[in-house]
Amino acid sequence: MANLRQWAVRFALILPTALLILLSALPAFSLTLEEVIDRLQASYQKVEDFSGRFHQVSTLKSLGQTQEAGGLVYMKRPGKMRWEYKVPEARLVVSDGQTLWIYTPESKQVIIQDVSTAFSSEVPLGFLTGKGNIRADFDVKFSTRTGTNKQGFYLLDLYPKRPDATLGKVSLEVNPKTFLVDKATVYDVYANTTAIAIKGMRLNVGLADSKFTFEPPPGAEVLKSPLMPGK
Repeated sequence: MANLRQWAVRFALILPTALLILLSALPAFSLTLEEVIDRLQASYQKVEDFSGRFHQVSTLKSLGQTQEAGGLVYMKRPGKMRWEYKVPEARLVVSDGQTLWIYTPESKQVIIQDVSTAFSSEVPLGFLTGKGNIRADFDVKFSTRTGTNKQGFYLLDLYPKRPDATLGKVSLEVNPKTFLVDKATVYDVYANTTAIAIKGMRLNVGLADSKFTFEPPPGAEVLKSPLMPGK
C-alpha cells in the first residue's frame, strides 16, 4: 500500500509533463520567449484528445537510481486519462475526470481516489481539467543565454508561481521546426527527475469516454481513499 501511494505521488508529478509535451504550433524561427509561450498555450487549447506511446525515465538523485518505463497513453479533455504501463511491470492508471483508479495486476490491488484529492500539487490537476495556463501557472525562462541548444531546439524552464511542496520545475526541449516538445523533464523539490517523451501522437481523433472508465476485476483488493466523497 505504501509503495503504491509513493508511486501515485511520483505519477502526479509527471502529469504536467505529459500535458505540455503534446503542445504544437506552426514552424518557427528565432522566436522570442513571449512568442514561444503564446504558441504553446494556443496549441494546448486546441487539443481535445490525444493518444500515443510514452517512454519515461525516472531518477532518484540521492540514491543514484534510474528506472525506465513505457507503454500507451490516452487523454481527453476535460480530465480524462488512461496510462497503460507495459514495462518494467504492467500497471494501469485511469481517470474519468472525477475518480482515479490505479491497478497493479501483479499484486491484484486497485487504489481508488477522488481526483481532487489525489494530487499533492495543484498544477497537474489544472492541466488535467483543461484549465491550465502556462503564464498563470508558471514563471517561464529560457534555460540558456541563447534559449536554444546546439541542435537549435528551444530550451524552457517552467517554475510554478504558487508555492508547491513537490514540484520544483519543468524543463522542455521544443523542436523549432514542428514546435512539438521533443523532451520534457520534471524536477521535484529534491532534484529527483522524471523525463518523458510521447511518440506516434494522434491528436483529436474523438476518443470514446468508455476508454476512461475502469471496473476492478473479480478478486482484486480494492483500497478506497477515506477522502472519497459519498463513499
